[in-house]
Amino acid sequence: MHAENQQQSADQVSISNSIGSLRILDAMDWRKFVESMSAVEQILREDPAGIYPGMDSATRTITGRTVETIARRSPLAESEVARQAIRLAQAGTGPSDERTQHVGFYLIDQGLPQLERAAQVKGSIAGALRGPSGRFPLLIYLGGILLLTTIVTGGCWARVAADGEHRES
Repeated sequence: MHAENQQQSADQVSISNSIGSLRILDAMDWRKFVESMSAVEQILREDPAGIYPGMDSATRTITGRTVETIARRSPLAESEVARQAIRLAQAGTGPSDERTQHVGFYLIDQGLPQLERAAQVKGSIAGALRGPSGRFPLLIYLGGILLLTTIVTGGCWARVAADGEHRES
């Protein structure tokens, strides 16, 4: 009976410690913890324009995912891709164009193709199709509608012409 009481006491202490640990884990700000431990995050914080550290966490997450995507399609590791983005930002065109001195310009803006070239990204079919559609989205959209309308209308005219020939016979 004494051994059983000791076992129950030990179990109760273990459960109490487990609950306390879960509360501590729940109270932690995991986003800050992960960002503080991430090598990519530390590299991107070296943004020459000084804008990256002040960006909201959602935007920093998007830039981090862009680094991951580029690294998957390139021979470089994620930290090397981030370092390339920093190098491009440091080599920005100068004070007249501050946008090119911000690392975000190369990760989520017009400098992305430049970063992809620097990271030796292998081309994909989706990327090849995305290029023109990104530059002329309205033209691609309206062109698709026009093409589809032409095909459907042509099919209808062909059907009407075929019905007209059968009636004349």
